[in-house]
Amino acid sequence: MVALKTHRISSDEETLYHSTEISVGNKVIKTPIRAIEPKLITANLDLHSSIKGVNEIYKVLNESRINLITSDTSKQTQFNKDLVRLANKTTAQEITLFFAEYETTNNSFPKEITLEYLSDVCHGNSDIIIPPIISKIDKKSVYPYDEYKHFLRMFYEKIEQLNNKPVGGIIPFIPYAYMRDLANFYLDLGINFFCFDFEGKNPLVLKDNVRTFFRAITQEESLSNCSFYALNANPGKFGDIASAKDILSFGFGFDILGSNHRRRAIPASVAKLKREPKVRLFNKQAYSYHNCREHEVANIYSPDSSIQVNSLKGESKYYRFKKAYNMEQQGFETLQLKQIIGEEKLLAYLNTKNQVKDSDKKQIKEFSEKTKFIGKKL
Repeated sequence: MVALKTHRISSDEETLYHSTEISVGNKVIKTPIRAIEPKLITANLDLHSSIKGVNEIYKVLNESRINLITSDTSKQTQFNKDLVRLANKTTAQEITLFFAEYETTNNSFPKEITLEYLSDVCHGNSDIIIPPIISKIDKKSVYPYDEYKHFLRMFYEKIEQLNNKPVGGIIPFIPYAYMRDLANFYLDLGINFFCFDFEGKNPLVLKDNVRTFFRAITQEESLSNCSFYALNANPGKFGDIASAKDILSFGFGFDILGSNHRRRAIPASVAKLKREPKVRLFNKQAYSYHNCREHEVANIYSPDSSIQVNSLKGESKYYRFKKAYNMEQQGFETLQLKQIIGEEKLLAYLNTKNQVKDSDKKQIKEFSEKTKFIGKKL
């Protein structure tokens, strides 16, 4: 396997906040960084160039859809055109990551032509090859870990038949008991880039899984030689003002913050209610999300945004602009983190964010202390 080239630039003394240089060929990025979704970019919507560097393309597939694509040239052409359209919104200097979410049925993992197609589409559209995310696994029964690991092994075998790109690993929300074995599986393959799929959950809730994975890595490797991507992290609870949890992923050792593609289901009884439209906006000054009515948007809106304030108003069109706005604001915050990591203490910096709870800061500090203790090599 081709490992990712990483170089640790600086680290915070008290936490796992750090800055790393990641290289893929002649493409170089510095972390922390917020991944950008090219699908949001249009002729009348773009984001500031200073926050760009990593692109996230996310596609949901299943067996029936793959059967259509692989057996119907018109469907294949349509799907490929969409991927080309997204790629055209990126630049040659940026790193693009392609994530395929495969929806399983009855815990049946992809085989034969389905697996081969997934390996081809992941390889062809990503600078770092990431295994598909297997979703809709029935977790009420015994988790099919052996079947999952067999799927991963077969995927990498397909990839390695013709590959010169770095390869990463996906870390799903699996039972704690299997995390160490999964880490060893990836280390045996020489992989040092890991994408944690939080499945729409709060990263702080799953910190035990992250920690045991880190523990397994530090027995064979230094965390400073690895890079970590947070995917599908829950931004935080709903409410008029809610503490932002996704942005705190960097405090648990993550380099890149991706988007959350797992939407919560709205109960039918609630969906039928006629409610005043609200837009949920990220406030980087406080690390919070605000549910704003149309007349409240200007109170939260940040003037450094590339998104016009009026674009965030109006029920029919605000969703795409809202997501782009939040993405850019988090991107601006990563620029600030890059500047202060190694220069200022991050816990003191978090004290300036009035919506970061004391319990969150305590967890970040304790997580760092325990991880550095077991690591010995940080």
